[in-house]
Amino acid sequence: MFEDAFAEGWPGAWKFHPSDAPACAKQAATPPSAPRGDWRSPTFAVAPDRWHRLRVKASTPGQLFTGVMYLDVQGNAIAADCYPRVDDAAGPDGAETFFRGREGSTQAWLTVHPPDFTSPVKLERVEVAVVEESEVGAWADRSAVGLPPLGFTPPADRFRFLPRTRAALDSGKPLRIVLLGDSIANDTTNSPFDVLLARVRPGVALTIIPSVRSSTGCEYYAQAGRVRSYVLDQRPDLVIIAGASHRWNVEAIRSVVRQIRAGCNAEILLLTSAVVPLARRSSEENKWLKPDEARRRLDFFGLALQATANYERVASC
Repeated sequence: MFEDAFAEGWPGAWKFHPSDAPACAKQAATPPSAPRGDWRSPTFAVAPDRWHRLRVKASTPGQLFTGVMYLDVQGNAIAADCYPRVDDAAGPDGAETFFRGREGSTQAWLTVHPPDFTSPVKLERVEVAVVEESEVGAWADRSAVGLPPLGFTPPADRFRFLPRTRAALDSGKPLRIVLLGDSIANDTTNSPFDVLLARVRPGVALTIIPSVRSSTGCEYYAQAGRVRSYVLDQRPDLVIIAGASHRWNVEAIRSVVRQIRAGCNAEILLLTSAVVPLARRSSEENKWLKPDEARRRLDFFGLALQATANYERVASC
């Protein structure tokens, strides 16, 4: 079972939060031999739009999953969260990962648990500190060791519909980027792509704003009033429509593009590749497609999105 958690310098006690939810389908058939749940920290201050290092020292070996849950100035939860993993927290110096303070966030709290939610865990030390981007870049380089190289040649006309974005990247003018979509869009904002971009565009000044809901695409955002709250109220210079939850609905994406255009002067980038291979038979039922059918629909959907981007004169990738 979970053991007592201890963290030096925290403004209050960490608490164990039990959960009845199974960690995975395999475990659901077998009653757990230990309480299932996670450790949760007291709230602590975060710096909006700054990178933070999270260092965890535990006396138990193996991976630990962590979560960063953000709160706004009124203490309300911000939907965009972060779930970094730490490896070998039982090592001499513990293990570390990094996260970005959300725009509008002033506080956050942490969750820590093992992969199966039930293995014994004893936290010895948990530290959070604001760090410089150079440290984040070095961590990103270490994380990329062993990954296969990315073979991608960007099109020569990739900034055709993004002239103001390109000018901001070249000049260092502040650029507010809203990523609209699902957990894939959220996880993209959790990556240090801004730090890596600064290596080839020194002086770039990005504000990254995730505007997301889990498993949610443009079918949801296209409905009345949602583009206002999820996009326009964020005052974007660039909107990236991303994720895998658009349900093959090209017209919903077109509607969101047109609503953005009607409400502000932001440029738009449409990501056209990812989609969940589900077919909706009704509003209550989904089914997984067979691989060949999923591939056929995915190819068609990608072509349809590309055609939509060209017709609406927005950038695509």
